Order: sequence, then C-alpha cells, then structure tokens
Amino acid sequence: MIDFIDAGLAAALRERDVAAELARHFPDRDKVLVRAVADAIAPFLIGLVEALRFLMRAAHDSRAGRAVAFANGQILGYLLDDRDLLSEQKLGVLGLLDDAYLVHHHVAELIAQYPWLDTYGMDYAVPAPAAFETVSRLLPEGVAAALERTSRSVVGIAAGLIGTQPGTVVASELAGPIDPQRVPPPPRLRLDDPHRST
Repeated sequence: MIDFIDAGLAAALRERDVAAELARHFPDRDKVLVRAVADAIAPFLIGLVEALRFLMRAAHDSRAGRAVAFANGQILGYLLDDRDLLSEQKLGVLGLLDDAYLVHHHVAELIAQYPWLDTYGMDYAVPAPAAFETVSRLLPEGVAAALERTSRSVVGIAAGLIGTQPGTVVASELAGPIDPQRVPPPPRLRLDDPHRST
C-alpha cells in the first residue's frame, strides 16, 4: 500500500509543481521568493512517505510497538480524512502541508518518548527545525501549534496507557546495564468491591 502512496505523491508533485502551486495561490509575490519557499518545502512534502514507512516499522518494535501503533492510528486517521484543516481538492499538493507537518512531528515525538526507535529511520530523518519553521509560516495561524499539541498528546496518551512491554528495556536504561528491579512489572487487573465508597 505504501508503495502506491509513494508513487501517487511523487506523481502529484511532478504534475503540480510546488512552486507553481504557491504561485497560483500567491500571484502577487516575488517569483524568486516563491521558488525559494517551494524549494524549502518540497523535501518536507516528499519526506511524508518515508515518515509513514518509519511509523509502520516502529509499530513492530518489540518494546513500544503497541503504543506506537495506537498513536499511529490517531495520526493516520487525520492524514486520510478529506475533511482535515487543509483541503487537497482546493489547495492541491499544498493541502498536504498540515498532514506532513503532523506526521513529521509525530515521528519526532515518538523518538523523544522512545529514543531507540531512531534506528528504524533507515532512509528517513526528521526534518530540521528550519523546515518545520518554514512550513509553520505557510500554515494558517495557530495550525502548527495545534498539530504539535495533537502529536504530543497522542504520544503521551499512548505511552501512559501502554508504555513499553514488560520485561524489556525502558528508555532510561539504554545508557547503562539493565537492572531487572527497574523493569516495569506487567499491568495487573484490580477488583474492588463496587459498593465500597472511595
């Protein structure tokens, strides 16, 4: 499936050049500026597919895969929704800016929460802060901050609900030898008397 997404995105970027799309929406702006912005954001858009590949690989991680998969589901729901903040129908490839911003930021949040996931990067690296800044300036006011809060919240909720798998290395132990006493125990069910007041 991801190969089809890759081919489709590549075709869309060829067919509707980013600079041409920007010029269509900002006809009064200097052409040199438009080209410079387009050159800065094109890799951000193209990198969306490699970010998705990263998310799929990370979801199979033995330590955090379940939490990653849970978080990914929320992010992919936004990505695939035609009614998200920027419409691809109206904006063409520029309508992917919010999707790409959310997905790239989501990867960065996952790596911050589970540093060992960075090894799943292969051909992908989280865009530089300057790239995020360039895209955030194009997005409507407040959208970049909302997307950042969303990815941070989703990853935090997934980590809180699921975290790392019992009996595996946790992030704080990566720098040193594993202490079995510090590995979190498996979660246990609780059964309290429903009539007892708390």
